[in-house]
Amino acid sequence: MLCHRFLRCFMFLRLHALLLANSLLTGSDTEISVPPQNHTLSNNPRILRDILNQETLVRFSMIQKMQVFTMDIIEIKRNNNLLMNKVDALMKEQASATERHSVLEKENEKLRQQVNALQEKSTALDTTDKNWENMIGTHDVEITNLQDIYGNITKDIGELRQSLYGNVRKDIGESKESLSDMNRRLDSWNTSITHFLSDRENVMPEHVAFHAVAYSSTSVDDIIFDHVITNIGGGYDNATGVFIVPTTGLYVLSWTIEAHGRLTEGVLLVNGVQEGLTKAHEVSSHYDTTTSFAVLNLTVNDTVWVRVITGRAEARHTMFSGWKINKTGTYTAFNALLSRDVSGYHIVYDNDTLDTHNAYSTSTGNFVAPRSGLYVFMMSAVNFGKFDYNCWIRFSNGNSQPNVWVDSQSGYYDSSSFMTFGWLNAGEYVYVDADRMRKTSVFAGWQLVDDMSVSKSTYPAFISRLSSRYSGTPVLFNQTFSGYHHGYSVTTGIFTADRDGVYVFLYNIEAYNEIVLTTLRVNGVDKFELRSAGRSTEYDDTSAVSVLQLSSGDQVSVGLKHGTVDDDESLFFGVLLFEM
Repeated sequence: MLCHRFLRCFMFLRLHALLLANSLLTGSDTEISVPPQNHTLSNNPRILRDILNQETLVRFSMIQKMQVFTMDIIEIKRNNNLLMNKVDALMKEQASATERHSVLEKENEKLRQQVNALQEKSTALDTTDKNWENMIGTHDVEITNLQDIYGNITKDIGELRQSLYGNVRKDIGESKESLSDMNRRLDSWNTSITHFLSDRENVMPEHVAFHAVAYSSTSVDDIIFDHVITNIGGGYDNATGVFIVPTTGLYVLSWTIEAHGRLTEGVLLVNGVQEGLTKAHEVSSHYDTTTSFAVLNLTVNDTVWVRVITGRAEARHTMFSGWKINKTGTYTAFNALLSRDVSGYHIVYDNDTLDTHNAYSTSTGNFVAPRSGLYVFMMSAVNFGKFDYNCWIRFSNGNSQPNVWVDSQSGYYDSSSFMTFGWLNAGEYVYVDADRMRKTSVFAGWQLVDDMSVSKSTYPAFISRLSSRYSGTPVLFNQTFSGYHHGYSVTTGIFTADRDGVYVFLYNIEAYNEIVLTTLRVNGVDKFELRSAGRSTEYDDTSAVSVLQLSSGDQVSVGLKHGTVDDDESLFFGVLLFEM
């Protein structure tokens, strides 16, 4: 009996649970009917079948719901993966946008710097315009003064003429021919004054030479060489840094750039067009200086200046100089560059930008003298990478010459420059001898005088070398070259001018493992300073050009301010350009 009651209760609870589950799954309210107490399940098989059938339906319904639920979960996972992919894509786009934003900010900063540079250039041009206006105003005042003088003279002439007429009236016996002669002389006087006023503005200087030093550093801008040492002919303006050509002709130009711990490039511009390039390049905390040359055919009012296009040019050791070759049209001149890197002992410069008498050959690299005379040659040797070697300018007549040393290190530029001279007969040739040479290297020269018009033994010219390390002052360059030399003493290290004139000098100082400071001195007074910075356990040489107006008896030397000058490649050169 107890078992029977327990079975009935169990079946009742199971039926209750099934109906409740069915109600939850189907969302319908199902009433649970409780059989009467006196009605047993075992006595009613139909009720048991209904319960089992309903259980089966509930199971099927639960399976379907679980399948739907499973599909929903799969769909949610798939959607979640899609969302994660979209999030990754958005994050990549955000990173790319951030990078583009950074690039745009840098470009914007560059544009801002260019705008500032243009504004500064505009300000400089405004200043130049004001300077020109002031100059024009000064000339106008001078012309006005001359016109006043002319007016006074005219007035005096009128008074004189009236006086003469009065005397003529008083003196009946004076002849009319004498009066006509006086009138002709007065008319001639008026014509001479008129021509003087007209020709005044057309006067061009016979001699032109300048040298200036920048006393402030310059970064990516036009260099203003504000400290003027020489300015014959008045062509250089130290307010703008521009040389305005005062008279048409052939000109030699030289510019020196000093860099500190970086690459600095300086270009020579003529009317805004690049005509030359220098590269000073050094590791951090070290200095490097480079000098280059150009021989150009310039026209009156051409503008010439130097611009830093990369890095910064350091103050007091950055310079600009130039002079006019006076025998334009008579004597030859040439300027040759390299358009590619070359190697070999006989360097062939393949780009002759100037060759007045077809004396230089781009196929052989030789300059052949078209006539006998004194010639001056210049070389700027540029190298890149881990190389070191000597460079010479060779003469076919056996004229001995010193050498310079080029020693660049891996990943850096280096250059060496020097000038020399030689007396050549017609047909003798000159070339550059070096292991290799980088493009932008320069070989140039010109004829200075005819050997028929001067004495070789007394013409002021010299090139000398230091044969051993030296720590005294003035630096004693104790070995001379080129056969003929005049004016320089190997016992004192001093050049003495024997006539009034304009002279050009170049000196090159080699330093070893230290900084060497030197100066070019005139009568014991420093004109400018040069810094040679030998890298650790390595060499470095530095050169610069100076143009000086000297009087007879003036003395020029190289003074040592700090360090010890190394031997062999340390040179001192000078020559008279023209007498004044």
